[in-house]
Amino acid sequence: MVVADMCVNTFKRVELCMMEFVPRLPMNDERCAFAKARWGIDVRRGYPDPSGVEALDYGVYCDEPRSRGKPLRYKDVHALWRADTGLSLMATGHKKSDSMGRRAELVQMKDQLRLHPLADFKKADVLGYMRAKGLPLPRDEGRNSNAVGLTKQFVLWAHDHSPADYRRLCEVFVYLPAIVEQRRFYGDAGADDR
Repeated sequence: MVVADMCVNTFKRVELCMMEFVPRLPMNDERCAFAKARWGIDVRRGYPDPSGVEALDYGVYCDEPRSRGKPLRYKDVHALWRADTGLSLMATGHKKSDSMGRRAELVQMKDQLRLHPLADFKKADVLGYMRAKGLPLPRDEGRNSNAVGLTKQFVLWAHDHSPADYRRLCEVFVYLPAIVEQRRFYGDAGADDR
């Protein structure tokens, strides 16, 4: 939401596009409704998140791996965004502090058509901007990130704090309840692994 706010206040035309780890997560519905109410922009949805596609391709928490072709990369999704919107310049919310992998992606994605206004932001910078601009703070309940994924930390958070999102994730990744059962069986000590 921070990048969207920055862009709306900077550019004449802004299109918001969302990669979804799993389509139709209620938490994403809330984010899209906020964008419509705040900026009057309908978020373009349905773009696959490469990490979600990779999890399905490898059969993570599902019955069988899908047949793998060429891996989906972020630049492939970005090309779809450009084709769908007709815009050549795009901005992402990627931060160097997200992870070593994200830092490497930022180096690889350097080109004249991509902006990364949050690249040097830390979590405190993002939260400070959100507070100053009246943007809703993420519901992270102690997590280090509000990103969706298959980490134990996120799955347990979704189970405990966002049951509708947890149920939707389990529709796609049918063995996710194993993470919750592991915590039930071993207690919190078994849930610390990410």
